[in-house]
Amino acid sequence: MTPRTRRRAARLVRRVAAAAAVAAAALALGVALAVAIVHVFVLEPLRVLAHLIGATS
Repeated sequence: MTPRTRRRAARLVRRVAAAAAVAAAALALGVALAVAIVHVFVLEPLRVLAHLIGATS
């Protein structure tokens, strides 16, 4: 492997690692957003409805 090829490979590895880090952060934010949406638009209305019909105290 020539020094130039080695440098190119090292740059590619860094680029792939950076892309993987960005993808992981985006996935984590997406999951957090999905959980928040389910909580606000599904679980909370069901809890309020259960309270209104007297199923819970």
